Amino acid sequence: MADNDFDSVDIDDPCALLPIYKKALFELETGQAIARGKFGSDDIEFSRADMGRLTRRVAQLENECAIKQGKPRQNRRRAMRAGFR
Repeated sequence: MADNDFDSVDIDDPCALLPIYKKALFELETGQAIARGKFGSDDIEFSRADMGRLTRRVAQLENECAIKQGKPRQNRRRAMRAGFR
């Protein structure tokens, strides 16, 4: 991702950011030590130690993009309830 220029990406649009973050996640999953992205004047760098953070960010962007497109949210976690009546 270091060689790509994402100046044209709207950083406030989760649907535009999603492919960039997914690419970074893919690069780390396939063995690269560091994945980088540049969004205008902002740089972001992920290392293998950031896999959990990056995975959560991808899920968050997927949800935000789905909401923006009028689709139901994805990856909802539901709490289990146990009780006695």
